[in-house]
Amino acid sequence: MKILAYIVSVVVAATLIIAGTFALALTQPRGTSPWLTLIVSVAMSSLVIAPLLVGSLTAYWNVTRSEEGRRAFRRWFIGVVAVDAAAAVVFTVGEVMAGGPGWLIALIIAVAAALMITACFAGRTLLRFEEQRGMAETPTWVPLPTSVIARKVSAVVVTFVIGLVAGVILVIVFAAILGRAVDGRLLLSAAGLAFLAATFACILVTLPLNRRLRASVGADFGLLRKVGKVVLANRPLALNDAESVAATKYAHVLSITLPFQLGYLVLLYIGIGLTNVQLLFTGDSDGLPLIVLGFLAATLVGVVPYLLIRIRRAQRCAHEHPVVAAAVA
Repeated sequence: MKILAYIVSVVVAATLIIAGTFALALTQPRGTSPWLTLIVSVAMSSLVIAPLLVGSLTAYWNVTRSEEGRRAFRRWFIGVVAVDAAAAVVFTVGEVMAGGPGWLIALIIAVAAALMITACFAGRTLLRFEEQRGMAETPTWVPLPTSVIARKVSAVVVTFVIGLVAGVILVIVFAAILGRAVDGRLLLSAAGLAFLAATFACILVTLPLNRRLRASVGADFGLLRKVGKVVLANRPLALNDAESVAATKYAHVLSITLPFQLGYLVLLYIGIGLTNVQLLFTGDSDGLPLIVLGFLAATLVGVVPYLLIRIRRAQRCAHEHPVVAAAVA
């Protein structure tokens, strides 16, 4: 049920973003700056993504089980709403500057507000549905074997190779149909397809790991925040016996999950980057691909070291408590 709801929510969000982007493009006057259109589109996308984040978190984590969880969720929710409100302001001001119709501004803001209200109720309803039917019971916990990790890595690598071969074949067929030579631009498309396919595979293989991560802290958002501070921020917080066991489980699973998250990020950004490099060859891109490439590079420079630090801390914590991690259930 929850997986179906998540798929539906992603499809709906993607559909709304695409439809909104087309509506903006069709209603803005000719000659509108592409930069202004980009800013308005990003702000509009944020209005759709924020409710998705709220619904996903409240459906996956119990944010009311503990006082710590309620406090943490309030702070997090206030932050999301603040960003959402800022996006609404940017969207409205940008669309007015672009000369877009007022009815479209009102419609998109109303849809975003309705999505946020729906997400607040739907997420907790799904979690209650799962708990009432015993679907959220924590299974017996055991450390993840190295062989399982190796199979997950192999699945990503094999997917990349298959995606690359399939992409090259498609490029050759496409070039033959159009009577074109297979050039570097077409080969970049094949490589981009391979990286995006590997990104999708990375997401799929981490789904079971995310469920184990959730089970390690009993789906308690407050406990998640607390042990996260101990494992990832090296904060000397006092933990009772149950919390110490949870922290050890969390560190063990996170030390495996985080490298896959890093791999997902790098693969995704390389795939998007290759697409934008390909656009540079068209000659009529208005410099936007260079901006996107600069943004991707700056993000990787900032995020990759941050994730590497978190990976090292989680692995160190798991290594320091191997006996406990192997013994708890």
